[in-house]
Amino acid sequence: MLNIVEFGNRIKIERKRHKLTLEKEEAILNISRQTLANWEKGKGNGPQTFDLLRMCELFGCDFGYLVGEYSERTRQATDIVAATGLDFKAVEQLCSAQKDHYWFVIQALNELLKYDNLRLLDLIGQYVMMDEHETIELNDGEKIDKGVLYSRKIEQELVKLRSSVQQKERGQK
Repeated sequence: MLNIVEFGNRIKIERKRHKLTLEKEEAILNISRQTLANWEKGKGNGPQTFDLLRMCELFGCDFGYLVGEYSERTRQATDIVAATGLDFKAVEQLCSAQKDHYWFVIQALNELLKYDNLRLLDLIGQYVMMDEHETIELNDGEKIDKGVLYSRKIEQELVKLRSSVQQKERGQK
């Protein structure tokens, strides 16, 4: 059963996301502006299946998203978000990286997770979340930029990871 209010919210979000006015949407979908406006307000009987399919094509989303079956624009993204807890924008970037042949991004993340190197991910996360100009005082009184310190730690962890991967690869041969 279609929840007309949820459907209306989603088509409004998608229309704005694609920078369409009601007039442009009307012209593309051949659905009156008044009908589209009513749907966005959660009024009316809702669209016919054919209209829903055309909207999915226009907005680049799955049918289940528009009718409220799942929360993200695609079933794949919904499943990934639910399984990992990643933000939808991060999932979108990963899916985009895969489509745009940035396979090395996916491969790097896969290697980090495959070899249980959560320490490296933790360091990267801390690096991303820190204040840009934060400094730390070392034991000898010298002050060092926290970003420099974290990048050194990340580099050390990368060296450990490479060594671990090489050892595992030697063991498999």
